[in-house]
Amino acid sequence: MTWNKTARKRCSITSRSWQWRMEPEPHFSPKNISKRRLKKEIRLLVIKSVKGFMLVCLILIALNGCTRLVMRSSSSLLPRFSQAVLEECDPVLAEQTMPANLKLLEGLLKSDPQNPALLHSLSMGFCGYSLLFVEEKDPQRAAQLYLRARNYGLRALGKKGPLLADLQTGEPEIRSILISLDKKKIEILIWTTAAWINWINLNLDQPEALAQISNVELCLKHCLETDDTYLYGLPNLLKGAMLAGRPALLGGDLQKSKVYFEKAMTFSQGRFLLVHYYFARYYAVQAQDQDLFLDLVQKATLVKPENLEDLCLINKVFQRKTIELKEKMDDYF
Repeated sequence: MTWNKTARKRCSITSRSWQWRMEPEPHFSPKNISKRRLKKEIRLLVIKSVKGFMLVCLILIALNGCTRLVMRSSSSLLPRFSQAVLEECDPVLAEQTMPANLKLLEGLLKSDPQNPALLHSLSMGFCGYSLLFVEEKDPQRAAQLYLRARNYGLRALGKKGPLLADLQTGEPEIRSILISLDKKKIEILIWTTAAWINWINLNLDQPEALAQISNVELCLKHCLETDDTYLYGLPNLLKGAMLAGRPALLGGDLQKSKVYFEKAMTFSQGRFLLVHYYFARYYAVQAQDQDLFLDLVQKATLVKPENLEDLCLINKVFQRKTIELKEKMDDYF
């Protein structure tokens, strides 16, 4: 098959279908691709592998004017992409591919800046990448990535989302914005809050970060009141880490921290190793409870990461990190 160099390409919208049309040489006439079939084919590619999604992204970027249309009609694919990453049981592969995937999503965002699915995927992606692979090696870079994740998340919440981080926004208005959020956006709020809390924890010596503690606490409180069971009790883990990781003058409270960590452990039935790590690293160390510390590390070594299929990547990484905590025990106690 050969193509005429002057072949014309255009994207057209009709009331019945979306069509990709090309005018090739007379001897070849491709069939029109219906919108339904296009969505089906893209969905199959994404489910099959993350590489399939990357290929689709490259095609969409090349299409330029058609990108927004396809992304709007295929927004359900993005959660599947995030799910595919979290289910990856090879941390090395995940660490190598996540940056490229995130840059592809940012490229798509250029063509559709207000796409909530894209913004949410970027918020989750940068938060997760920083937590799993960056914070331990380079806290300063991790802080910038967490801030990036937070900002994408605030935008994903809608026009009033960025007001949540505005220091000029009063508590009554923040509460009003949070109450007005659709229940479908609570997941976005939780990931946004997670990135925000981690950014603050890495900048406790910065007045700008300290000034935002009250704002993020209101967001986390709303998450706990709305869905504290999300992702095996993630909001409880975040609250426990906040209370354990800060001095009493900044609202820290070890007793309350333990209650939230125990709730998170209950929701995950001891299978989510992020809880073991944070419980040991922040509460047990701060409380100087060596017996609890050793118990959490021991239990983490016995869990099979793949038993929690939807979070295999997080479990793999934090099982290693929890074991490494024991090797540093003399520095903590």
